[in-house]
Order: sequence, then C-alpha cells, then structure tokens
Amino acid sequence: MKLKKQLQAVLEQHNNYDGILFQLTSPYALHQRLAPGSPYRPESFVAGVSSGYVEQCLQIAAELYGRLPFGKHLLVVYEDAYNEKNTNEIDFFESCLMASSKAETDIFQWKHRPVEGGFPTGQDVNNECHTCTRRMYAAKGIDTERLFREIILSDIGGQYALASKVFVVDVDSACIFHLYDDRGLTVYTPDETLFAYIGPEHDDVPGEEFLFSIGTEAFHWINGGDDPQDLCLHGITSVTIGAEVFSYPCAVSAAALRMLKTLTEDHQPTYCEQMLPCCGHSLCAKETLDEVTISGCENGIDWTVRHEGDQIRLITPSGRETLLNLSLYRKEICRFADGVEAFYQKSLPKRTGHDLDKNGYQAFWNEWHRRRKGWGMLPR
Repeated sequence: MKLKKQLQAVLEQHNNYDGILFQLTSPYALHQRLAPGSPYRPESFVAGVSSGYVEQCLQIAAELYGRLPFGKHLLVVYEDAYNEKNTNEIDFFESCLMASSKAETDIFQWKHRPVEGGFPTGQDVNNECHTCTRRMYAAKGIDTERLFREIILSDIGGQYALASKVFVVDVDSACIFHLYDDRGLTVYTPDETLFAYIGPEHDDVPGEEFLFSIGTEAFHWINGGDDPQDLCLHGITSVTIGAEVFSYPCAVSAAALRMLKTLTEDHQPTYCEQMLPCCGHSLCAKETLDEVTISGCENGIDWTVRHEGDQIRLITPSGRETLLNLSLYRKEICRFADGVEAFYQKSLPKRTGHDLDKNGYQAFWNEWHRRRKGWGMLPR
C-alpha cells in the first residue's frame, strides 16, 4: 500500500487528518469561487447550461491549478464516498490521468460532521456510518480540460457525479487541490508561503461560511431521559473558526450563555469559564437576579473573543487569528442559543430543590433573554 502511506504522510502535515477528504480541515486553506451568476441559460433561450458560464469556471480553475508548484510526483485521489461503484465514471476519471499507475484502494467507514446550524432534538442521523472506497493513483499529470469540465458540470447537467470526489495531491509540497463543482475549489497547504504562487487577484479570503460556524449533535440530559431536576443541558458541539474545528461534549446551556455574553463583551480564556465547558453544575445568581455565574470544572475548550468595531477577532489556542463580521458571529450564536432554548421549552418543567438553585435558574434565563433580546428572531 505504497500510495496509501504517501497520502497518510501528506495528511500528517494537515493537522494529522485521517478522515474522508471532503471534510478535510487544514492550517492554511484558500477557497476560490468560480464564475458568478446562474449556470443556466436565460428563459428566453433554449433550456440548458450556459456554455459561457462553464468556460469561465473552467478558465479560473485551470489557471489557478497551473500556478501551483505541482511537479511530476502527483497522487490523484478518487473518493467513492457512498460506495456507488459507478464503473463508467471511474473509467472516465482514469482516462484523464497521464501515465498513471494501477489504482490502490482503501475501504473505510466514515460519518458526516454535525450539520452546521442544525440542533436535533431526537434521533441523530449524523451517527450513521457510510462506506467509502478511496482509489489512489500515481500520475505524471492530468487532463485538466476534460476532468475539470466534467467536475464543473457535476450538479448542472453533466454525465458524471464527480462533485467533491477528486483530489490532486502534490506529494513533495503536500499541497492538495480540490475542485468540488461549479461553485468553487479549495487549495490546502501546510505552508502559507505556497500561496505566493497563486497571485493577489485570486480570492484568498474564505467566504463567510468558512470563517465561523456552530454545529451540534443531539442534546440530552446527563442522566438520560427527560429529567426535570437536571438544569444543565449537554451535547457534542463543533465550532469552526477559520481552518480549525473544535468539537467537544460540552454543557451547551452554559456554552450558549457565555457565547451570548460575547455579543457585547470581550472574552479571555478563563479557568473554569470556557466557551465549550465540560459542565456547568452550579448557578450562582446576583441579588438582582439579572445575571448568573456558572461554575464548572477545569475541562473544556476556550478561545479569545475581541470586539473591533463591526468585526470580531477570534484567537484560538494555537494562536491563529480569524477576523469576521459581527453580523455573522451574532447570527451563528443566536441560532445556537435558540436551538438550546427550544430544547428546554419542549422538555418537562424544571424543579429546583432549594432557593439557591431556584434563584440561579431564574437568573440564568433572565440574563439569557436580556442578552438575546434585540438581535432579531431567527427561524427555528
């Protein structure tokens, strides 16, 4: 399995990633959008795909690929993510490879990441396992004209379903080129200096959807079932910040309130007050019952949040910084918080055993609604 070992060595330079490639995250990634506008012809013409749109997409993708410092040591990967075994598609793909070796295959199980913005309250479909057949080829080059065109046409009337299946890897530089469909492409590299080959006219700033997002798996009470005495809601939460993804089985009730607080205030990593805390077992209310201190433990994941006018700067534990619009940051956090609150509303009313818990729980929701109020209602 020589090619499998080569791919593993490349992925070790990309955060030691070992999953399916279309879910790859890397320290440095360039997201390039392709042609603007609709891929289809105007209604006044014969229905079908606009050839001008396709040619524009092809030109941008081929030009950017040509600027990368790819040599003659290519590893080209075709991932059949759902084990569809489309032989005609595979034959076409192989015909686009120059002087390629016989494929090595690797069959493995994988799961989808939590859906961004999804806050399931029942069965978690993200736990479903899929079988992927990964085919790897050593090649001297690729026919970009034919291969890129069919990838671009994947979801707009092409012969093959090549979207998100093809990855071109330069083994020497560990740079990965992924044209996923007509919407765009991503270049992953372990060394940001490689972007100097691309040129300033290309869009080296990720679209907003790549900068910050929150996703969750199913929420639950710690003892299982609908426990009216459990005040603290839990669930695996994944937060994407730039090229990094932080996933943690946290106390989502405490996490959401802390994030709501950052809509107007800065946050520095604080002992036992993490953004993704392991727990939030103690609620200590102010006398005015409009604010609460949530005590947890030392476990969790934390980062810095800094307000800079209409923008937010996020600094992760690795020291990487991501700057994004406050409006995007606010939207994601409010959506996360609304999902948490909706779960509480659908659960049995809470019973507090003594005044300390009663006051703490009341102050929790008083502060929650005060911080959430005014940012507009979001669809649930």
